[in-house]
Amino acid sequence: MNVLSIMDVQFEEHFGFNDEEVKALLAYYGIEEAYEDVKAWYDGYRFGNIRAYCPWDVISYADKRRSDPTLYPESYWINTSGNDIVRHLLENASAGTREEVERLIAGESVLKEIRNELTYRDIYDSEDNVWSVLFTTGYLTQNGRPDPRRRNLVRLVIPNEEIRSIFMTQIQDWMQAAVRKDAGELETSCAEALRQIEEKDYAARLRGEGMDTVLAYGFACYKKRCRTELKRMDNP
Repeated sequence: MNVLSIMDVQFEEHFGFNDEEVKALLAYYGIEEAYEDVKAWYDGYRFGNIRAYCPWDVISYADKRRSDPTLYPESYWINTSGNDIVRHLLENASAGTREEVERLIAGESVLKEIRNELTYRDIYDSEDNVWSVLFTTGYLTQNGRPDPRRRNLVRLVIPNEEIRSIFMTQIQDWMQAAVRKDAGELETSCAEALRQIEEKDYAARLRGEGMDTVLAYGFACYKKRCRTELKRMDNP
């Protein structure tokens, strides 16, 4: 069996609508004036050597727009498949990965090694696999052709405004919720550390050695995040 990825040029023209096909579709429905909005929101994917629109989005929007001339483009793609794997990977992303996501939202690109052969069994083996998953599931696309000598090293970008809106809402919400959860757990761990210091009454021992001021520090770490809390241990 021969498996072709979205980076291969064979059959590249069959993965999505091209520009002329979209113009013809909009003309058929009498909504040619929507072309610029459709292009900004649903174009931008790259398959092999060509750019393509997402067919589902274009058809869904055209179907609704012909009945509502004031309709602005909206997201249809996000509801076409499950996203549990993407959510799990991003909720557990490091601060460095979150910063790179912010760069993508700002319109920049990131250069990443893509594993087209990645299997479900291997997905969670490395945090770096998040980029392969985002690429193969359509959240990101390639910007230009990679160096043929290092074909799996791909410059990734957000393809269009529809996907950018998903990054700015849903994906950022996932990552921020994970950060808040971790922060709460770190705060609880710091409080527990301070409680143990009080319970063992280390301060009394230090005062007995002539210390006038005793400061206790609760320290907790999780992955690359740390939290420290300070408490003054006054005389009872």
